[in-house]
Amino acid sequence: MLKKCNRSAHWVGGVAHEFNNTLAGITGRLFLAKESAENNPETLQHIEKISLLTSNAATIVQQLLAFSRKSPVKMTNFSLTAFIKETIKLHRLSVPENIKLSTDISANTLPIQGDATQLQQILVNLLHNARDAVVGVNEPHINITLSEFKADASFMALHPNLKETNYAKLTVEDNGCGIPEKEKECIFDPFFTTKEVGKGTGLGLSMVYGSIQTHEGTIEVSSSLGKGTQMQIYIPLAQHIRIAEPKQNTQLISGRGESILYVDDEDWLRETGKEVLEALGYSVLEASNGREAVEMYMANQDSIGLIIMDVVMPNMGGVEAAEEILAHNSDVKIIYCTGYDREDMLRGENLEHATVLTKPYKVHELSQLLGAIFPT
Repeated sequence: MLKKCNRSAHWVGGVAHEFNNTLAGITGRLFLAKESAENNPETLQHIEKISLLTSNAATIVQQLLAFSRKSPVKMTNFSLTAFIKETIKLHRLSVPENIKLSTDISANTLPIQGDATQLQQILVNLLHNARDAVVGVNEPHINITLSEFKADASFMALHPNLKETNYAKLTVEDNGCGIPEKEKECIFDPFFTTKEVGKGTGLGLSMVYGSIQTHEGTIEVSSSLGKGTQMQIYIPLAQHIRIAEPKQNTQLISGRGESILYVDDEDWLRETGKEVLEALGYSVLEASNGREAVEMYMANQDSIGLIIMDVVMPNMGGVEAAEEILAHNSDVKIIYCTGYDREDMLRGENLEHATVLTKPYKVHELSQLLGAIFPT
């Protein structure tokens, strides 16, 4: 079983690498599109929405990696009310127009301590399940509610493992096909699905259940065949915490023609990276693997101020190439880029103290990092 789990984790890591590389290319192209559409507000709005969805996709990949290796989740304090409103707004388009989607969201803040990615996946999975359940129903309807819930003695007796009495209660209800009685006990089992081959993995509700357990909450399911299903999620409220509005510094810092060697074996990703760096005001040289990077640096070492280096490449990897270059000039600045899991890669390559960007990175983050390396 351990070998099987290790093989699965290795497979997930490889898939995540490919997805992150693709998302990195999309992120770069979105930045360039945004630069070209600065005088078109409607197009800019669409680009911003796509950027948010790309960012969400990246966090989902990270969550899949965390799920495969059972690593600790990232708990932060935030308002579940604001979070649920934003998640519904982002994913409303995944619900066809013929399905009535109604919401009743609490006006209270409902502060919790949670992992935003896991909680987003809980709602998205339940929303998509409800969407699929109402296919073929006359007047299909999905209702999402969020309210404050105080547990009474009967509730605590039903859920003896719960520790708290104050909860946020998230309900997703549909008037769809319902769940057959014999299948109710199996819906949270990994790989259990009633959907056609190719239309469901059976991991959705399993991940929902695991995420709720991580948050020390619980889930209740009620369903009637032919009438619909109601999923009720209970997440403990955090007491005595202050929810601060997040402030993100999205300022772009431009270069002044400094020369950067950009190294990546993916042609399309290297092309996108070059165009993004040039749009930020830098001069760019390219190499497609570690061996080319060493040769390019040796031929242009007087002008190259920084190397941005992919880690895993054919012919010679980024770390080996960097070692050769650093042996020649220990002062050269190097940023490693990777589409693999950052923590595993750092440990595997002994790069704990290196500067590492995980693909896909945001362009403003890259610009700020470069601004710190090339101070004015």
